[in-house]
Amino acid sequence: MRLEAARMNSIRSFFSISPAMIRENLKRFWAIPVFGFLGYFFAGVFPLLMYDDRYHYMRTILEIRNPAYVIFCCLFPLIASIVLQRYMFAPGSAAVIHSMPFTRTKLFNSNFVSGLLLIWTPIVIVGVLCLIMNALSPFSSTMYLDSGDIVHTIPASGILYGHALMLITSLFVYIVCILAGVVCGNTAMHIIVSGLLSVILPSLILIGYVYCENFLFGFRESPELSDFAAALSPVSYFTANGGEPGAAVWAYILAAIILYAAANVLYAKKPLEKAGDSLTFTFMEWIFCFFAALAGMTLMAFYFASFSSWNWGREGVDELRFYAGMAVGAIVAFALARIIVKKSPRIWNRETGIQFGVFTIAVLLLFLGLRLDLFGYERRVPEVSALESVSLNIPTAGGTSKMVQNFIDSDFYVFSDAANIEAVTAFHRRVAENREALRYSKSYSTVAVRYIRSGFGMPMSRMWNLPVDFCAEDEHLRSLVESDEFREQNSLSNPRLGKIEHIALAAPLVDLNIVLSSDEFKGITEAVNSDLRLLTYEQLFDLTSPIATIEIESTATEDQGRGIFSRWVTLGISAEFKHTLAWLSERGYYQRLTAWRDSVESVRLTHREENNESDEDYSPYTPSGDMPEVEVGVFRDPKMIRAALEQYEVSPRYESDYYVLYFTIPPYDYGGLTGEPAESDTDIGGEPAEPDTDIGGEPAESDTAIGGEPSEPPAATSEPIPYLEQIEFDNSYLGGYYGEHQYYLNPGNPALDILLKAEQD
Repeated sequence: MRLEAARMNSIRSFFSISPAMIRENLKRFWAIPVFGFLGYFFAGVFPLLMYDDRYHYMRTILEIRNPAYVIFCCLFPLIASIVLQRYMFAPGSAAVIHSMPFTRTKLFNSNFVSGLLLIWTPIVIVGVLCLIMNALSPFSSTMYLDSGDIVHTIPASGILYGHALMLITSLFVYIVCILAGVVCGNTAMHIIVSGLLSVILPSLILIGYVYCENFLFGFRESPELSDFAAALSPVSYFTANGGEPGAAVWAYILAAIILYAAANVLYAKKPLEKAGDSLTFTFMEWIFCFFAALAGMTLMAFYFASFSSWNWGREGVDELRFYAGMAVGAIVAFALARIIVKKSPRIWNRETGIQFGVFTIAVLLLFLGLRLDLFGYERRVPEVSALESVSLNIPTAGGTSKMVQNFIDSDFYVFSDAANIEAVTAFHRRVAENREALRYSKSYSTVAVRYIRSGFGMPMSRMWNLPVDFCAEDEHLRSLVESDEFREQNSLSNPRLGKIEHIALAAPLVDLNIVLSSDEFKGITEAVNSDLRLLTYEQLFDLTSPIATIEIESTATEDQGRGIFSRWVTLGISAEFKHTLAWLSERGYYQRLTAWRDSVESVRLTHREENNESDEDYSPYTPSGDMPEVEVGVFRDPKMIRAALEQYEVSPRYESDYYVLYFTIPPYDYGGLTGEPAESDTDIGGEPAEPDTDIGGEPAESDTAIGGEPSEPPAATSEPIPYLEQIEFDNSYLGGYYGEHQYYLNPGNPALDILLKAEQD
């Protein structure tokens, strides 16, 4: 019985409060709720009285996205904790307060409850005002549709829930600030440590990301860990999730209870003789100095590395600067932190040596683990039997995309077929086996993969910058692109694309836009789908500029059915799109899209190559745009011009060796201002047309378009057409992207061979 009574008395003591002290605190610090109410009122209630669009403004408040509300939910709890705990920071005040006839627990609880009333009162009042306003004149928004108007309103429960989230947010911030006040000995450190405790765990995760990304080949940020980092504070989590935290509310309430108990226990053990010191507990000195040293080491390391031409993580040179920056940053930051903690420059003693020695050993072990891959991160490949599905972005060499899925949600294609999962893991295994040779690739494609494990296993992600040739030659990736799963997703029939509402054709380099009628949607989409089904893996690495682009707008519904939104898809139509080019040719669109080529009077070719003898001081790590450029020649022969313009490429394949093609487009009417489309090309008999003579052989004798002779383009106008002037005609409009253009010809390009041979002759 005595033990039970003692236990009950201990529990009552732990939660005991002094109503008289609470009333006294409310009288002394009345300014906090008054200014809090004014802040919330003029940031929330007053704008709601003024704005026409009250519905959406109210949603920013309830979703914790109003910047002023976010600031106030952090600022007023900090102020309340400072004014209620400042007696602990002066030895005289601390001695007087703690000599009064009540326990430390009762003092702590009474001050804590006082602070809650100070910061919660204005939020509750503003919430009641919002409820009254909504009852008198509901916050609503009307969506006007042909099928009928839809009215969105905010129910009273939504207002109550949103303000409840504000109460939880301010409570969590307040408890963190209270805990900071308990472990600190002066107001300045109270403010600093309040911020430190709020960001220390997310910052450690971020610093870990930085080092893993630069030391581990294939490291990719984990969405789950990123979400966890954001969830460490209700401020960031509620803001990111639009006021829909779900079960996180209970997690924050539980965390608040734990932090409150920890602060209460520490306050009972707080040494009064350390009032006025920077920190009152030894463990906080270690945490403060270690975090400062780690942050300073990281910042200084990358600052030192920024003075090098070295591109960290790809070329692996000049690491000495990085490590020198780490050493300097760690020593300086640790020393400054010790000076702040001890409030004296005399810090070099045995205690400092022990702390810095422990920090140094921990850092060395961490970096050895990363550099030597002691944890097996770079080598780990999941077992196929443990996987449910895998997502992969298919690498390409650049240029205009031929990938429909890239415009739908993300660049990732999802594979669940066992053979395709096996192909992805086999590709991953090949990368892991060759990781040392692949680690510092200069010409690369980014490949990311995400494995979804069966059951409750955590997903696994990797991302590599791999040489273009390594990807282009991989048979496993080839099998994925030629699989039915890939072709179903890389199609204009992809259900995720939604309903097609608009299709337009555009020509490269000139502002020509041909809007198709809805009657033509079926024909063009069937033609494009036929070509996409025949797309080979090699064609994804073709850098040749497209003949035209197809711009598609569609409407789709969100997964939860909460709204309708638009998607935009832009596909490049190149020579391998035989069915699409045939469809364009039959309707006369092909000539209008390619007529600009006939207006170019000359092309100029230059060569850029690393370690070119024309510049002895040239560094191989100089950006490619600064490499010396050697003139090859100027070509005015129409055949040469035609060959170059049909095969020019959008980017260099290798940064160390490529040719630059310059040409000028004069002011010109590329669609015909008469309002009539160009004459249709010759009927091709149902077979896809071959666009012009193969550049790999002799150039065509004339500028023949697909399937027949093109009509003679109109002569250039005597007066330049103003830049971007739009002239309406038929179902297209004309602007003018005139002037000199710069593109590329890579070694092996058939047009480049023709130009170089002509220059030699």
